[in-house]
Amino acid sequence: MTTSRAKELRMLSLTSPRRLIGLILAAIGYTLSPLSWWNDGFVNIPLSIATAYVLNRFFGVDRLLGFYIGYLTTNTMGMFLLIYGGRLVAARRQSSRKEMVTSTIISLVYTVIASIVLRIIGLL
Repeated sequence: MTTSRAKELRMLSLTSPRRLIGLILAAIGYTLSPLSWWNDGFVNIPLSIATAYVLNRFFGVDRLLGFYIGYLTTNTMGMFLLIYGGRLVAARRQSSRKEMVTSTIISLVYTVIASIVLRIIGLL
C-alpha cells in the first residue's frame, strides 16, 4: 500500500461517525468538566444557579442544596462525557466502574471546594 493511500485511509477512519460523535461528546465534556479553568464562570455556575431556581420553584428544594446538585451534576457529567467521548475517539474499550467512581469523587471534591470559595466571597 502506498503512503498516500495509507494516509487517506487514516483520515477516513478519523472522520468516522463514531469518532465524530466521540469528539463532540469530549468537547462538551471538557466544557462542563472541572478541567477547564474558565468553565465555572461561564457555564457551570449559571447552569447551577438555574438548577437551584428550578428545584426551589417547583420542588421547594433549598437554593444552596439545589446549587450543589446542579454544580455536582454539571461537573460529573462533564467528566463522564470527556472520558466516554475520548474513548470513542481513541476507539478504546468502555470505561471501567473504577474510572467512573474516581471521576465522581473528583467532581464531588471539586464541587465542595468551589462552593466553599463561593460562600466565602458571598455568592452563595
